[in-house]
Amino acid sequence: MLAFAESGKWFIDKVYDRAKRKAARVAARDLCTGKIAAVRKSGLHIDSRVLPTVDGRFAVEIARTA
Repeated sequence: MLAFAESGKWFIDKVYDRAKRKAARVAARDLCTGKIAAVRKSGLHIDSRVLPTVDGRFAVEIARTA
Protein backbone atom coordinates (compact mmCIF):
# COMPACT_ATOMS: atom_id res chain seq x y z
CA MET A 1 0.00 0.00 0.00
CA LEU A 2 2.76 2.44 0.93
CA ALA A 3 4.74 1.71 -2.24
CA PHE A 4 1.87 2.89 -4.43
CA ALA A 5 0.81 5.86 -2.29
CA GLU A 6 1.74 9.40 -3.18
CA SER A 7 4.66 10.93 -1.37
CA GLY A 8 3.73 12.65 1.89
CA LYS A 9 0.42 10.83 2.49
CA TRP A 10 0.30 9.51 6.07
CA PHE A 11 -1.01 6.06 7.02
CA ILE A 12 -1.49 4.52 10.47
CA ASP A 13 0.95 1.66 10.94
CA LYS A 14 0.02 0.56 14.45
CA VAL A 15 -1.81 1.85 17.54
CA TYR A 16 -0.34 1.36 21.03
CA ASP A 17 -2.05 1.52 24.45
CA ARG A 18 -1.48 4.44 26.82
CA ALA A 19 1.14 2.56 28.82
CA LYS A 20 3.18 1.74 25.69
CA ARG A 21 4.20 5.27 24.66
CA LYS A 22 7.89 4.39 24.70
CA ALA A 23 7.28 1.33 22.52
CA ALA A 24 5.47 3.53 19.99
CA ARG A 25 8.39 5.97 19.87
CA VAL A 26 10.90 3.13 19.43
CA ALA A 27 8.81 1.62 16.63
CA ALA A 28 8.65 4.99 14.85
CA ARG A 29 12.41 5.43 15.17
CA ASP A 30 13.11 1.92 13.92
CA LEU A 31 10.95 2.53 10.85
CA CYS A 32 12.91 5.67 9.95
CA THR A 33 16.35 4.20 10.54
CA GLY A 34 15.70 0.99 8.60
CA LYS A 35 15.88 -1.45 11.49
CA ILE A 36 12.66 -3.08 10.30
CA ALA A 37 13.73 -5.66 7.68
CA ALA A 38 10.61 -5.36 5.51
CA VAL A 39 11.08 -1.61 5.18
CA ARG A 40 14.80 -1.89 4.54
CA LYS A 41 14.34 -4.52 1.82
CA SER A 42 11.60 -2.52 0.09
CA GLY A 43 14.00 0.33 -0.66
CA LEU A 44 11.43 2.96 0.28
CA HIS A 45 12.40 6.10 2.15
CA ILE A 46 9.96 6.38 5.05
CA ASP A 47 9.17 9.09 7.57
CA SER A 48 7.30 8.24 10.76
CA ARG A 49 5.70 10.03 13.68
CA VAL A 50 3.78 9.27 16.87
CA LEU A 51 0.48 11.02 17.48
CA PRO A 52 -1.96 10.75 20.39
CA THR A 53 -5.42 9.47 19.52
CA VAL A 54 -8.72 10.79 20.87
CA ASP A 55 -9.00 7.93 23.36
CA GLY A 56 -5.50 8.45 24.77
CA ARG A 57 -3.63 5.78 22.85
CA PHE A 58 -0.66 6.44 20.56
CA ALA A 59 -0.67 5.88 16.79
CA VAL A 60 2.48 5.38 14.75
CA GLU A 61 1.99 6.91 11.31
CA ILE A 62 4.23 6.38 8.29
CA ALA A 63 4.62 8.19 4.97
CA ARG A 64 6.76 7.69 1.90
CA THR A 65 9.18 10.59 1.47
CA ALA A 66 10.64 9.86 -1.96
